[in-house]
Amino acid sequence: MLLLLACASGSPVDSASPASDPVPDGVVAMTDTNNYSYTLAMDIGATELTAADNDTLEWGALTTDMQGFAVDPAADVDVIDLVWFRDLTQAEVTDAIVTGSLVQSSVGLLARGYPEPGETDSLLSRFDVYGTPFLPSQYLTEPGGTWLLRVHTRTNPSAMLHFLVPGIGGRTVHIDDTSAALDFTADLSTLTPVTLGDEPRVSWDALTRDGRGAPIDPLELQELTIGRYDVGVAELEGRFFELESLAAERWTVNVYGEESVDLRDAVSDAGAAFTGVDDVSTWVLALRCIVCTTPSPGYLTLLR
Repeated sequence: MLLLLACASGSPVDSASPASDPVPDGVVAMTDTNNYSYTLAMDIGATELTAADNDTLEWGALTTDMQGFAVDPAADVDVIDLVWFRDLTQAEVTDAIVTGSLVQSSVGLLARGYPEPGETDSLLSRFDVYGTPFLPSQYLTEPGGTWLLRVHTRTNPSAMLHFLVPGIGGRTVHIDDTSAALDFTADLSTLTPVTLGDEPRVSWDALTRDGRGAPIDPLELQELTIGRYDVGVAELEGRFFELESLAAERWTVNVYGEESVDLRDAVSDAGAAFTGVDDVSTWVLALRCIVCTTPSPGYLTLLR
């Protein structure tokens, strides 16, 4: 089963590797100098829980997710995961989520719950492990490792996170707005915008670093998105997690396994092809991993 918490990393990028082939005529190279920068920190709380089959999870007090969006706990929560990382500490899990470096091999068990509409609590024994019930009295006795709860909503697959610690604790886990905290800042002001040519074709095979300055894995650049905005760069920085909803228009194209694309292949939700940028709106291009937890694209730039 694919764990959407994880995005398996490939081999680290070697900054000393040979230079790539020259970019073909008419194709604009997107480089590290065009990329935005960001900082991301996460603080995930923990609850100690007695391993009993009547252990209960409650999320009725969850009204805001980690990115600041409103949550209706009775209507929006549609899936809850409980993941056991067999060989990672809480600090290591947190760091791997921030860096997008969780790998499937670290997962020892995945239990999943599906709340009914209107529910704001559930017995953990209602969760499912590959077709069988999850029994806390059996599974929460596993020695070592780290248990992580992840709350999905209809619009955010990582709306809230929280650690479970088997031990001498209570039998109820309360999930609310303080169960985890996300600290994020984005800098779109100091990058060098990408200037498109007469034909809007771009290449990213020269990229070596993501927005955090870490080596970038080309296989994690799976979707390209172009957004047109009627607000300026400063507002986009302050409302970064609203980039999708703030866009006056958006175009997307799947670029998995590619290193270049003709932007005219990107289409809007209505099926209209991208035709180019103007000098009136703010234009943003992003390359992102669509199966990673990290709430920020690896590459994001402004278009001119």
